[in-house]
Amino acid sequence: MGHDVSTGGGGGVSDHTSLTGVTANQHHNQDHASRHASGQADAVKIDDLAAGDDNTDLNASTSKHGLLPKLSGVASEYLSGTGVFSTPSGGQALPAQRSALTSGNVSVTATSFADVTGITLSIVKVGSGPLLIGWAGGMTPPGGGERMGLDLHINGARRAASSDYGMTSSNNSASNDSVGLSDVVTGLAPGTYTLKLQARVSGGTGTVLAGTTASAQSTLWAIELPETTTAGIASLTSVEATLASDQTGLSNDSAVDVNGCSVTLAAGTWLVGGQACVSGTAGTYAVAQISEGTSGNGTKLSQAEAHVNVAGRATCTIAPRIVSLPSGGSYHLRAGGGSSPGIVADPNSNGKGTYINAVRVGSA
Repeated sequence: MGHDVSTGGGGGVSDHTSLTGVTANQHHNQDHASRHASGQADAVKIDDLAAGDDNTDLNASTSKHGLLPKLSGVASEYLSGTGVFSTPSGGQALPAQRSALTSGNVSVTATSFADVTGITLSIVKVGSGPLLIGWAGGMTPPGGGERMGLDLHINGARRAASSDYGMTSSNNSASNDSVGLSDVVTGLAPGTYTLKLQARVSGGTGTVLAGTTASAQSTLWAIELPETTTAGIASLTSVEATLASDQTGLSNDSAVDVNGCSVTLAAGTWLVGGQACVSGTAGTYAVAQISEGTSGNGTKLSQAEAHVNVAGRATCTIAPRIVSLPSGGSYHLRAGGGSSPGIVADPNSNGKGTYINAVRVGSA
């Protein structure tokens, strides 16, 4: 509205809107909103405004734009879509990183731990959470009672540096051994790290297998877990199927589908492993395999062998293996042996006899 102002000594008044000769910088009636808008003659910069009050009057909401809520000052908290700062409950791990040995079998003659040539994994770590690392493959010890050991090496050190023969070892000269190593590494800052497989022998020549009928392709792998370790791991999805009762009537020297031991997996990155307890004639061999699909002798994901002991039992433990399934997939367990084989459901009555399991550790 207009304002009445004095015109001088005569005591009269004049409406403000009727004044003439008033310049742009002198007091007069103006449309302040348009003049102070961005790009206008008297635009106001946001950082020239006075400090705000400690209230939520102009905070953003689900229905309108607005100001950012006051920061919580807690480094581990993040602003959610509800406008509240809170600590995430875990979420999914990052996609797996892996490297396979594709250059063929590697001979091992070193009597102290040395890198296995042809297989290293450069890991890009983006957070401060734990790092799950592993290797799955096979080895042939030297024979003659000589021992062969394997270890994982990361960040300048072996994971089992206190052990003369690393994380696992064998002097079994009768067959190729399927082996799996895994460990959780904590305290690594974001950055790039190199994961290596190392090996040694006590004498003679051992072999790290690149991938044969007795072992899956030799693969190093790593998965970065959420920073909220306990909550993050608890939130990961797991699937398991077990053999409910002993399975008999198997043919010699062949593997068959294990009853009820198949899993169907949703899209994502999974660790898939299993175990078969096989009965048979002492001194013969037993085998367990994980194959694609819900049944049949399909493409093998991984395999393990063991010799039947004097008690007529063998336990074939298949090391967990990483698979990425953009559209999901299925896997099943197969097992068998050399002479008069059978598959035992639960030999020690502890619920962990013959099974296949999978843990989803990230997106595909």
